[in-house]
Amino acid sequence: MSNFLDFHILLQPITTIPGIGSSFGKYLINLLGANKIFDLCLHTPSKVESITCNPPLSTIKTNDLVILLGKIEAHYEPQKPKQPFKIICHNNYGYFTLVFFKIFPSQLKQLAIGIKLRF
Repeated sequence: MSNFLDFHILLQPITTIPGIGSSFGKYLINLLGANKIFDLCLHTPSKVESITCNPPLSTIKTNDLVILLGKIEAHYEPQKPKQPFKIICHNNYGYFTLVFFKIFPSQLKQLAIGIKLRF
């Protein structure tokens, strides 16, 4: 009899899950096309992304998602208003450039020369 009660939970509405309110519940119902916890369990993601952490720079291809660990070496301010702001970084594998088409003073404080960060 207890097994029947355990499966009965799967037939409850999604909004009975702790932490899922009415607005997020409506979003899930639109996404799933159903209102039961069981339907949420059967939902498969439409896209899975792979993120590589600190790969050698020579192995990175166009459109790869990566996290790089590096030390900020220099800032290059644009000469003209439409040029990007560039930050030169270095790690064990070589140099790479961060390009900002709009950068704010608070970002510059966080990206000061000599700081090691993950990008």
